[in-house]
Amino acid sequence: MAEAEKVTGSEETIPLGQVFLDDIFLLFTLGMSVPLVLYIGWGLLDLLNVPILP
Repeated sequence: MAEAEKVTGSEETIPLGQVFLDDIFLLFTLGMSVPLVLYIGWGLLDLLNVPILP
């Protein structure tokens, strides 16, 4: 059983997507910053569309 667990010469490379999805702090940061940027952008767009009264 110990022989079956050995890697035969080459190490397995972890896919880049799995590296990002395994990092919980990166997911938390993206989950907080993406909505923040979208809502700020949406708010600024709404403010720019307010008509200026004479």
